[in-house]
Amino acid sequence: MKSIKEYNQLNNLHKAFTLKVSDLIKSLIEQKGIKVHLIEERTKTQLSFADKITRKNKSQSSDSEITDISGIRVITYYQKDVDLISEIVKSEFQIDEKNSINKSQILKNNEFGYQSVHFVVKINKERGKLSEWISFADLNAEIQIRTVLQHSWASISHELQYKKTYEIPNILKRKLFRLAGLFELADEQFGELKENHNKIESEVFNEKPTKTVDSNNEINLITIDHFIQKSEVVTKLLESANESGFLVDSDVEKELSKKSYKQTLSDIIRIVKKLEIDKISDLEKLLESSIDISYDYFTDLIQNSTTSVWSGWRDFFTELILMSKLKELDKDYYLANGWHKDTFELVEKISRKYYS
Repeated sequence: MKSIKEYNQLNNLHKAFTLKVSDLIKSLIEQKGIKVHLIEERTKTQLSFADKITRKNKSQSSDSEITDISGIRVITYYQKDVDLISEIVKSEFQIDEKNSINKSQILKNNEFGYQSVHFVVKINKERGKLSEWISFADLNAEIQIRTVLQHSWASISHELQYKKTYEIPNILKRKLFRLAGLFELADEQFGELKENHNKIESEVFNEKPTKTVDSNNEINLITIDHFIQKSEVVTKLLESANESGFLVDSDVEKELSKKSYKQTLSDIIRIVKKLEIDKISDLEKLLESSIDISYDYFTDLIQNSTTSVWSGWRDFFTELILMSKLKELDKDYYLANGWHKDTFELVEKISRKYYS
């Protein structure tokens, strides 16, 4: 029978196992293209382990009998992703069905409360044969999967120190249950918002008519994204930038651009709103009118730049042109959103020359 002292000697093994499983889960989720809010891990300390044994009033015959020494928590944005990640876990690990639970499935139709999926797992037999996993073959880990809102509910309930329904004073029960219902409803609504967003995005990019968005007129993140990627006018700006000396055809640049792309789109929307442009068609006309000066404008930027290579993509060159249409540029805004001070001051200086 293992003592707490012996467990302490195994602690490093459990810590390594926790990190290994966490890295595996991160990799599996990334492979499926699922975006999550947070993946966190923890390994129980000796004190926590000792407390659990004391409360159970027994000494464990095996360290594997305690199923949550290693713990990984995946916090998603949407309930749909909880379901998708649950399927990943089921396919990649051995599931201890007896000790695993889906909290939402045990709630009755007229009940509200904590929802989360808890799996107790071991690595599967195939992975357990690999040299880098063989020492972890008999260890358990608990994997919790929940949405951001479910995590909020759990965190607040924990702070209030209510772990069981019967612990809650009657005067507070109704309010807590109503709040739980609101959390559940909000989760559903966010899921529906995401599905509607994806539907609109698909319709706009496939140039299908949609009742909710006029892709030729309404300016929003989806229609601007489509315009930047598909517009022939923006392609002409890209060609001017390339001819002036900007690096525009690098795969590396495309990857770098992805990281700031949404921010640049937001900047573009901000500028067009200041210019009182509220239709994609009007934005296209404005950019079309700037084609003739775009080569000189971009050349001036390159010739006055102190960097050996200046790169950009479709969104960046569109923003540069639009910046020349503003009477004044908000320096604090641009510096707060990732622009380097020297770059901003150069663009500010040159864009004034082409202001119209």
